[in-house]
Amino acid sequence: MKKIKELFDFKGKVIIISGAAGAIGSEASRFLSSLGANVVMADLNEEKVKAYASDIEKETGNSTLAMKIDFTEENEIKKLVDATLYAELTSASICCSTASCLSSACIINSSSIKAFFLFLNKDSIL
Repeated sequence: MKKIKELFDFKGKVIIISGAAGAIGSEASRFLSSLGANVVMADLNEEKVKAYASDIEKETGNSTLAMKIDFTEENEIKKLVDATLYAELTSASICCSTASCLSSACIINSSSIKAFFLFLNKDSIL
């Protein structure tokens, strides 16, 4: 049986993870980074998400970017996209949504959300 690292290789991929300071989001960030991904970790809890990002970067050697983001605010999503581009991570390959606010009620009419998903390199959403 093959090991998971033999099945999945995310080297050179950028993965944006919402809710990254929570239990699921932080472990998803850690796991995906261990598979080679550079992770952009977004959460309302800035202190916690930055601490997790620092630990993950030390453990895996892959780049991390941690940001305080409120996914219910369009300008915050634009800030996330701009920061990802500015950090020279170019574009995201995958978006892993673990933030509890990402329901259809808060994103259905958002032009920034639409632009955010167009920003994704492969339009991949976990």
